[in-house]
Amino acid sequence: MGKSGKSGKINRAEPTDLTWIEKLPDCAELFQQAGWLNFFRKIDGYNAQVSCKFAQGLKDDMVIFDALKFKLTVGLIAEATGISNEGEPWFKKLPFDFEPHRYLLPNVNPDWNKGILIQNFRKEWVEPIRILQSYVTCEGRYSYVFKYHFRFLQHMVGV
Repeated sequence: MGKSGKSGKINRAEPTDLTWIEKLPDCAELFQQAGWLNFFRKIDGYNAQVSCKFAQGLKDDMVIFDALKFKLTVGLIAEATGISNEGEPWFKKLPFDFEPHRYLLPNVNPDWNKGILIQNFRKEWVEPIRILQSYVTCEGRYSYVFKYHFRFLQHMVGV
């Protein structure tokens, strides 16, 4: 399901399996070292209707799901995902250090306001970014990499 908008076509296809783990072992190892692979395994085989109903019931930090009502906190998210709540708080409008030569092809100057075309990244970073986009940010605009995608990648590689 896609929709056209000002930013172009959006692909909202959610990940349906973990076959990429076998196909991309180096990428899987990167996520394993970051402590995220178990989270991906937890959501494998998710129920699309339940996920949609949960998302529809989320308003600010409160979730109303049938007769259940609770406040969604950072601690609950960490417990549910198995991903520890460690590190610096970071918001997408904050600046950060970036070594373009490590991640981008030569002669590419990043414009974080518009995003960077994924094909401008070095080959070794393309699949990890796509997996982040699919499982973590659920952005849907897979051809562009935005600052928050990249910040997740930096966190994973220990920058």
